[in-house]
Amino acid sequence: MGNILNETILVVFLVIQKAWEVAQAPFKNFLMMGFMMWMAGSTVHLFSIGITFSALWQPISALQSIGKGMQAFLAK
Repeated sequence: MGNILNETILVVFLVIQKAWEVAQAPFKNFLMMGFMMWMAGSTVHLFSIGITFSALWQPISALQSIGKGMQAFLAK
């Protein structure tokens, strides 16, 4: 009985830990994009235009996929 309970607690802990990692992923991406924009500088070049477009597109894309990321954890 105790062994089954320990395994259940471990599975619940691992699911919560993975859900927390999924929830934090957009914030980590935000920090990375901030660093990339800082490295791109203030000049207008092809690289800085691409970084700016990516910095604008990624948050929109992340907001659209929030439900998909958490859907797997709601089923468990």
